[in-house]
Amino acid sequence: MCMSANDEKSKVATYLFLGFAALAAFMLLFGWSYIWFWHDSTPRGILVSTADWPDAVQQLHEKLVAIDPAIDVDGYLTHGQPGPFSVSEAAFRVCHSSPEIVDALKNELKLVSIKSNHRLAGWGQVVIDKASNEWWASPRFNDTQIFASQPLLDGEEGDLYVVAYESATNTIYISYHFNF
Repeated sequence: MCMSANDEKSKVATYLFLGFAALAAFMLLFGWSYIWFWHDSTPRGILVSTADWPDAVQQLHEKLVAIDPAIDVDGYLTHGQPGPFSVSEAAFRVCHSSPEIVDALKNELKLVSIKSNHRLAGWGQVVIDKASNEWWASPRFNDTQIFASQPLLDGEEGDLYVVAYESATNTIYISYHFNF
């Protein structure tokens, strides 16, 4: 049986259509699976229990409470999962602070004073703002003393911090990030 030219063209068009349809379906399915795999599933919110805090922050909290039992510390998860080894980014607020607490933080976290226009101050402000939109009144970093941990300034891995201290309210804001 002989095929006419129109039948041949129709057959080629059908194969091309089916090929492009299969490619489009693959790309669509792969694209959605890629997005689903990498989507941010962070359960953002208040970290009610200190057991949900990063291990390094739990240890820091114990040291600060030993210095001044009257301090009140709140935590807010901005990225990661709750738990001592799962949090990758969080914000903490230390209320009823004192100069002794600030000095202890400077020594413990190896804090270095930075200017409010420093790029790391901007990063700290972003983390604090993520929490403050839902939880607390955000400090304006240009009215506070700002510090960054030396390992953060050196580009090291591990527990990294940006700390802002509002002396007018005796409140410390700690932006925590674990870099690996």
